[in-house]
Amino acid sequence: MKRLKYYFRLYQAFLRIGMLCLVQYPMDSTIRLISIVAREAAGFLGVFAIANVVGTLGE
Repeated sequence: MKRLKYYFRLYQAFLRIGMLCLVQYPMDSTIRLISIVAREAAGFLGVFAIANVVGTLGE
């Protein structure tokens, strides 16, 4: 149990350092967020387009 508590505190420290790195460069974080949303949207649209093409193959 003691070891689990140690690793949990270590994880919290790493998480805190990661968040500090993110807010250190706010424009970089904004660009990263926009690119993640754009990438996921492009993936969704690709799957949607493929599903539409495959759906009409049986007709």
